[in-house]
Amino acid sequence: MTLPLASPTLSERPYGGIDHEARVSERRERFIAAGIRVIGSAGYRAATVRVLCAEAGLSNRYFYESFDSTEALLMAVYRRLMGDCQAAILTAMQQAPRQVEAITAAGVRVFFEHARDPLFARATLLEVMGVSAAVDAMYQENIRVFGRMIMGGARAVLVDDDLPEEEADMLGLSLVGALAYAAMHWMQGGYRLSVDQMVSNAVRIIGGTALGIQQSRGK
Repeated sequence: MTLPLASPTLSERPYGGIDHEARVSERRERFIAAGIRVIGSAGYRAATVRVLCAEAGLSNRYFYESFDSTEALLMAVYRRLMGDCQAAILTAMQQAPRQVEAITAAGVRVFFEHARDPLFARATLLEVMGVSAAVDAMYQENIRVFGRMIMGGARAVLVDDDLPEEEADMLGLSLVGALAYAAMHWMQGGYRLSVDQMVSNAVRIIGGTALGIQQSRGK
């Protein structure tokens, strides 16, 4: 006996030519965009499900379709913003002339151009701090990845660089910490310095670190 194939539920059927998975993805994107606006302007504590749904123009049930909590949305917002930023940084560093200063300037310029947007700066530099152990772990892992990216760009053009990886990771964390705190205070101070000034200061720090690596190795 051949059993009839199960029919899709009403919610799974194509609607307006768009299938169920595409509609779910589109609603998730609307919530992430809403989260960026709300968290970036009013803060994480203001990002209640009710506020997020109103901002996204969707009902509560659609929020829980993609996220089990506002904390999960916060993490999605952070990953989206930093993922886009770091992808742009990597591209800029790869396309820069093969000198430490040029590579460094290209990368940090992208970072500060992103941080010049108050929504980005608040969501990635302030609102993720001290929320929970899970958010802290995500933030720390991202900082490690970011540090390796910055150090990797600088070390790629150093001659015979044999700095131990553990030391390189610690230097990367220190440099990214300096960039993050500089960007945070820049935003909180009303962006009084220009992007060019922020880049120039960062290049001095990172370039000095690269020079110190070479000098310590007798290069």
